[in-house]
Amino acid sequence: MWITARLILLSIALTDDPDVGETMRGWFGTVRAPLRAALEAGQAAGAVRDDVDAETLTWLWHGLILAAAVRNAIAEDGEALASLAAAEVLADLLRPPA
Repeated sequence: MWITARLILLSIALTDDPDVGETMRGWFGTVRAPLRAALEAGQAAGAVRDDVDAETLTWLWHGLILAAAVRNAIAEDGEALASLAAAEVLADLLRPPA
């Protein structure tokens, strides 16, 4: 898994190459699409705040995953998965007030 994260990070660094950039944009869109659909469904059902753009939320979640990958690539201390707990905090923030 972490070698994949390193390859993704390398690809991001090479996005000024038109072919790499197009591939990465497509892949990132594919990764975020199911989450965006779930968020939009949650918003429609009233389970997720509707005052936040679902596309922006998918980028936030994707950013958390990338941050964990960067941490692991740099630190290699096995703590990267613990940093994903931030996703739980984000989920709590997205719940509508009771």
